[in-house]
Amino acid sequence: MKPLECVRPLRGRDPGPQLEKKLRDKMSNIGKKIEKRGSPRGIFNASIKVKCRNNSFFSIAKNISISGVLVEADRVLSPGDEITCWFVLQYKITVAGVVVRIAGNKSDLSAYGVRFLDLDPKAKAQIEEVIRSQSIH
Repeated sequence: MKPLECVRPLRGRDPGPQLEKKLRDKMSNIGKKIEKRGSPRGIFNASIKVKCRNNSFFSIAKNISISGVLVEADRVLSPGDEITCWFVLQYKITVAGVVVRIAGNKSDLSAYGVRFLDLDPKAKAQIEEVIRSQSIH
């Protein structure tokens, strides 16, 4: 018996080329940080007012994209909570959002990923400008 006689293609197909491609792709990404988000983010260390369940409070925005913002707050929020955010870039922006994840805890603050629900074009343009200004040229 030859050493590989016991290995048979699955359902009549040879998986070799597909497996080789997947392995090559995985190996080429070793050591690279892969961004899973669809929108680029920019650093945005700023105060942000948040309203959730008729309670308003201030929190700290850590980064921002046109799809959402990462906020740190001393309040407990849960995935699915609908909130309203107010912050200033060039102009005051008001946008509705939903908490999509709890990103971590530091001392008395928790970080929450918030997805914007309906970002108006003027606000979107301002956020894109913040991100573009941080790009390495």
